[in-house]
Amino acid sequence: MWFLVDGIYPELARFAKTISEPLNNLAKSYASWQEASRKSIERAFGVFGRKFQIAVRKIEQWYVSDIKDIVEACIILHNMIVEERMN
Repeated sequence: MWFLVDGIYPELARFAKTISEPLNNLAKSYASWQEASRKSIERAFGVFGRKFQIAVRKIEQWYVSDIKDIVEACIILHNMIVEERMN
């Protein structure tokens, strides 16, 4: 699993940072894609956090299974809300 991050995160193997000064077209394309994807994810989590306040609380001491269940429940509720709006 990889995480799209910006420059404020430490150098870890799981963190995929953008290329600050791309030297060729492939690197420019990757940097553009990575930055756009990260911004889209940040916007989505902003909406998610405003809608479900439990998603923005500190979870450092929680069990991973509990975090997974809460996130899945929030996603299901979100999808139900969207589906209801469409009908």
